[in-house]
Amino acid sequence: MAKRLDLVLFWHMHQPDYRDAATGEFLLPWVYLHALKDYSDMAAHFERHPAMRAVVNFVPVLTRQVDDYVAQFASGVFRDPLLRALAVEDPSTLDAHDRAQVLDLCFRANPRTMIEPFAGFARLAELHRRCTADGLDLTGYLSGEYLTDLVTWYHLAWTGETLRQEQPLLRRLLAQGSGYGIEERRALLALVGRELGRVLPRWKALAERGIKVVSNAGGVNPEACKRALEAACAQLGLSLRVAVVTGDDLMPHLEALRAQGVREWVSGEPLPPTLLTANAYL
Repeated sequence: MAKRLDLVLFWHMHQPDYRDAATGEFLLPWVYLHALKDYSDMAAHFERHPAMRAVVNFVPVLTRQVDDYVAQFASGVFRDPLLRALAVEDPSTLDAHDRAQVLDLCFRANPRTMIEPFAGFARLAELHRRCTADGLDLTGYLSGEYLTDLVTWYHLAWTGETLRQEQPLLRRLLAQGSGYGIEERRALLALVGRELGRVLPRWKALAERGIKVVSNAGGVNPEACKRALEAACAQLGLSLRVAVVTGDDLMPHLEALRAQGVREWVSGEPLPPTLLTANAYL
């Protein structure tokens, strides 16, 4: 008889809080970009295969940031420089900060999988390379149209395969290649907003089918994390059991650990005389 292989699919969806604590400005765009591509694509796989089961890892700080982006789209006031650049009617009005952010963030992508497959994006990357070669910075000569094409291509590259198959707009913009005007960028912006608004409701529907959601979070206070997850479930109208794994607190065992010669794992130095917390990574 053939041996049975038990396979557990574990999908990890975790992002730290990228918001400036004082202003609420998003310093990095990874929450909404991963929601647009990965979280959306993963939900689509489950929806196409109802018998599929997996363990999905969400953390409250991620869902709160998704909600924040959804609220920004509802108000039309963006606290993310890439979304402001995508929405701007006249790119010459972009301030120096947003212009610099576009030129920095829009090349934070895997060249082989996200830039080189698209001729239009690759041309923009080559122009940028020439403007910054040999230690020079000639990016001030890049036009407003260059910036809007760049931010458009960056968002197109971050759309998931499922979304590209479903949305004629994306296929048309991908084929167009350049010269993205305000109407086209507004249409793309609206699509991004719609997809972000769908992400958590889609996962809510999947959770009601019995998908298990596991959070690798909580740090030194897993009980507080449990309460935060229960509050998030209540807000979404979900009735899910939330379990906590404890036993990682090593503070009662510090002297034994010192006697065994356990050291700080990064520096290799002896454990300091005073510790606020010591936890095992389970």
